[in-house]
Formats: sequence, structure tokens, C-alpha cells
Amino acid sequence: MRNFTGESVKEQDLQLILKAAQQAPTSINAQQVSLVITRNKENIQKIAEIAGGQPQVASADVFITIVIDYHRTAVATELAGKEQVIHRSAEGIVVGAGDAGIMLNALQTAANS
Repeated sequence: MRNFTGESVKEQDLQLILKAAQQAPTSINAQQVSLVITRNKENIQKIAEIAGGQPQVASADVFITIVIDYHRTAVATELAGKEQVIHRSAEGIVVGAGDAGIMLNALQTAANS
């Protein structure tokens, strides 16, 4: 979404949007994507600066960062007594990027519903 109305995002709506993202499919059901939710205006302003001064970011009520998070899967792998290797390969980056894109699509679809 590029243009915002200036209205605050209702917590109930945000939770529904996040639930849709959590239910998005992932490669091999690995769920190696995490979301960082930012509502603090000062932090959103910093994100906008990092993003090249984009006004649509600066004016957002909520900013959701999608992170390829192999730390989550590393912890689970370690608990199972195994060694994680996916993060060491180009395939791992491609899989993570694909999963992030799928989650982004779920977020956008839910937000526009």
C-alpha cells in the first residue's frame, strides 16, 4: 500500500492481517520468516530515512518489516540435535526470499480486504 488515509490502523485489523500472514505457506513448511511490527512514530521516521526518505513510509501508522529468520530454525534444529545448513547456501537465500514474498502477498491481500 502506497497511499494512506491518515487513519490509525485498528488493533483488531492489524491482528487479522498478521494472522493471514502467519497462515501463508512456506517452502517445506519451514516458517523461516519473522515479522517485526513497528508502531512507534519515531522509529517509523528512522525507517523512512533508511528507506531513502519515502513519504509513504514516514506517514505510515504501522510498519511491518519482513525478516528471513534462520535463527528461529537454527534453534529448533539445535534442539533436535542436528546442524542447520540451509543458511550457508544460495538456495537458502532464494527460499527465504521466496517465502518473504509469499508472506508479503498475504499481508497486502489481508490489508486490502
